[in-house]
Amino acid sequence: MMAKKILSAVLSAAIALSSAPAGAMLSYADSPAAQTAVVSAAAPYAVNAAPYKYFYGQLTNESKVFYDAMEEMLEKGLFKSGKGEIDLSEHYLSQTEIEGYNNLRTKMLADYGAARDAFYVDHPDVFYVDFSYLSVRITLSKDGQYHAYIGTGRSDSYYTPGFKSETDVENAVSEYKAKLAEAVAEAQKAEPINNETKNAAMARAAHDYVTKHVSYRLEDKCRQENIGFIRTSYGALVKGEAVCEGYSRAYKAIMDELGIPCVLVNGVFKHDSDVPELHMWCEVEIDGDWYGLDATMDDPINSKDMTTVGVDGYECKDYMLVSESRMDAHHVPSGVMSEANFEFKYPGLCRNNCGEEVLSNTGGLEVTLDYSGSLDDEDLQATFHVSYEGMGYYKA
Repeated sequence: MMAKKILSAVLSAAIALSSAPAGAMLSYADSPAAQTAVVSAAAPYAVNAAPYKYFYGQLTNESKVFYDAMEEMLEKGLFKSGKGEIDLSEHYLSQTEIEGYNNLRTKMLADYGAARDAFYVDHPDVFYVDFSYLSVRITLSKDGQYHAYIGTGRSDSYYTPGFKSETDVENAVSEYKAKLAEAVAEAQKAEPINNETKNAAMARAAHDYVTKHVSYRLEDKCRQENIGFIRTSYGALVKGEAVCEGYSRAYKAIMDELGIPCVLVNGVFKHDSDVPELHMWCEVEIDGDWYGLDATMDDPINSKDMTTVGVDGYECKDYMLVSESRMDAHHVPSGVMSEANFEFKYPGLCRNNCGEEVLSNTGGLEVTLDYSGSLDDEDLQATFHVSYEGMGYYKA
């Protein structure tokens, strides 16, 4: 898991401004139109809104069967027991199909694995399931009928470590919904600035909510009782401690509630001198264009005080709704999420500038400026971005 940055070493410099000129701050073609909801300034967010299922549409028909079965498990509350299972022979797979899988187990594991990967990144709200323990198996009954189950497999349960009973899960879900509602309400209060839309304002506010209410903690630095939660949206929103996966899943959960398309991105983060480290971040669609957003890297560690969580004093906006060239400087996505080896595709980000002010562009070397906040905002920050022919530091 990604080790947290102390300093973000990129070709940019953040400066605090006491005054600045006003400026404009600031798709995937196959995105389902029904999921690309635009929330107006007056409209309330959709309570219990469906998650934005970006990766489902990329699955094969065979894999969609397993994904649909997991959706049924979620809707019926089967996951909450940690042991609930579903028999695919009842509604999803014929005897011939199961027998075919029984004769070619690698095919079944590949189809199921792709579905499990997609379901996991599409559903940040299912924080109580450790999907690495969710399995698929085939049995042959005494009457000669095949059955295929999604369930615990050989494990005692598929709970995320820290949960031991359905009561634990129900209590956590209640806490989680309350914190999620708080975050959404805070985002809704955001007023558009610099000619941006309401969706852009809410996306910014959600970013700030996450960075101000969560602190980056690895297993050896978090509270002992939170070790199992730091990779979940629950750990981020309720416990206030998370690693990059928790930050990103929390942000997507907020976006899902607001009806703003958001996807989780797996990959690595390249420091200037360090070995690339596993990382997760988000891509967000605002008014037809996709932007990168990395709340983790915008919330550096306060190494002097690891005892409290929340506002650490080093929160920034370096990776808040930024272009492809900005993200490419250090972020390298990978569409392969597990040993299933199914390669998912991510949205194409806005390539350059994306509303940033171009200060200089000579011989392919471009310097742009963007800033967030208004002139009356105490948190007004500005960032210079340097790229060469549209490429960030590493690609250049």
